[in-house]
Amino acid sequence: MSERGEIKNRSIFARGAQFLVECRNELKKVVRPTRQETIQATAVTLFIVLLVSLVLALFDLIFDRLMMVVLT
Repeated sequence: MSERGEIKNRSIFARGAQFLVECRNELKKVVRPTRQETIQATAVTLFIVLLVSLVLALFDLIFDRLMMVVLT
């Protein structure tokens, strides 16, 4: 019998238990970032957010002035 058929024939509790075992095994493979990596990633994120904010503010200012010229 195929593995698929064996899985279908098991009870819902056995399938649930198997799922939890597999989840735990996958979580063991996860590599957590170091403190330094986390700080660097946070710094890069904040820099990009600041840069995008400034660019959007500049576009807003340009379009505001352009609309003032067009409407007056």
